[in-house]
Amino acid sequence: MSNIVPFKESSLPAHIKARMSQVDNSALGTVASGFPVISLKGKRFALVRSGAREIINDPRTDEPANHITVAILRVNPGMSKAYYAEGYQEGADAKPDCFSNDGLRPDAAARDPQAKSCASCPFNAFGSSNTGRGKACPDTKRLAVAQVDKLEEPILLRVPPTSLKNLANFGGKFTSKGIDIRYIATKIGFDPQATHQLLTFDGVGYLDDAAIEQVMAMQDDEAVLQITGEKAPAREAAPVPAAKPKGRLTVVEDAEEGVSAEQVFGRREPAEEDEEDEEDEAPVTMSAREFTKPRVRVNTDEPAPKPRAKVKTDIEPELESDIGDFLDAAFDDD
Repeated sequence: MSNIVPFKESSLPAHIKARMSQVDNSALGTVASGFPVISLKGKRFALVRSGAREIINDPRTDEPANHITVAILRVNPGMSKAYYAEGYQEGADAKPDCFSNDGLRPDAAARDPQAKSCASCPFNAFGSSNTGRGKACPDTKRLAVAQVDKLEEPILLRVPPTSLKNLANFGGKFTSKGIDIRYIATKIGFDPQATHQLLTFDGVGYLDDAAIEQVMAMQDDEAVLQITGEKAPAREAAPVPAAKPKGRLTVVEDAEEGVSAEQVFGRREPAEEDEEDEEDEAPVTMSAREFTKPRVRVNTDEPAPKPRAKVKTDIEPELESDIGDFLDAAFDDD
């Protein structure tokens, strides 16, 4: 851990002073996987990678470590939530029935969303848990952390709901001094007085200038964003169905001569006998848009009847009848 500068109450390192205008610890919150994960099962720190769980030992004693020292690379500013219909068993591989990475609404990848929003979900209420007064869908914080000498290997740490207050107080301590939590080497341990998983947070020292530069350069790293839940893991795109061929409709002019619907819609060519009957009259080819236009059938044997004029008048009925007969005669066919 040669890249940690010890705390000195009397002065701040120059590289920390130069960054004090960039402080942002708000993501730590206030009280109100294709990547490795730190497990807290049994109040033991373990690293779970590709399904394999390995206890993190203290290198000095080779016994299970009672604390770990990490750099906090990034924190999801929102609350993360996960609901298991059958209850959550730590260490189990089952995926949650519903989950959220922003604490506002179910994630698009949730297999069984329980409500349109987290605020309206009954499992987001205190007392909905089957094991106590808590929530059946509890709040957690997703942190991307890394060993201070392996900053290029980000790991997921989920801070449980009972430890959120300690996390917020830890962030507030450095915020009051104008120091960003990402500049600090953080010791995370278990409260020995608590019977449940209650995490403690304490600063060990400042990261050196090179380490801070590396941490800040990883803020938009894809793996880091996936760990915090701010970016969904890449998924294979669904195959795009082949486009149906666009054909043109062949319409035979005289549908009264026994032309089938398949011929009208161009699905097969007319039979040979149909071609002989129609050989003097070529099919008309048109687009679907044109096909929908109204068509007027013209009878070439006799002229179309002329429309009869309608005359509205207020004269006597007998005179109106005579005028009507006169107009009818004027429009009669020869």
